[in-house]
Amino acid sequence: MTQAGFLGAAELFSVGGLTGVVWIDPRSPETVATRRWDLLALTAGGCRALEQRGLVCACGTLLVPGDCGETVLQLTRAERVVGYGFSERDSLTFSSMGGEQRVLCVQRQLLRVDGGVVEPQEIPLPERYWKLHEEDILVLMGTRLLTDVTAPA
Repeated sequence: MTQAGFLGAAELFSVGGLTGVVWIDPRSPETVATRRWDLLALTAGGCRALEQRGLVCACGTLLVPGDCGETVLQLTRAERVVGYGFSERDSLTFSSMGGEQRVLCVQRQLLRVDGGVVEPQEIPLPERYWKLHEEDILVLMGTRLLTDVTAPA
């Protein structure tokens, strides 16, 4: 069974419909250090919580804001790091955010936690995500892509 954790706001986690993923409260993030995660997804707030507590954690894949900072990367023993954000270095970003369509861009091939791959592609986003902050959309969709066998809904 996949061990996936999401360190970020509860409201964001509930909007994402992340079934099978463990929510970790950023106000008491100690759970993050209790096991090795197949996937550990961090929001910007999750990164701050790790830094403030100095928690060392381990994971197969770390999904993290591209500008998270070196401290988080040093505290996390990750086999792979997938960055999300607005830089061309980030694996997950947007190709379109205007008008009546929002499009997620997977810029390079990614390894899912089940061993499958996510090919570079553009994915039109469901309307229910449009009201979220852009970085929140990226972490939610990234978590879905890296844990789900089917395309995100």
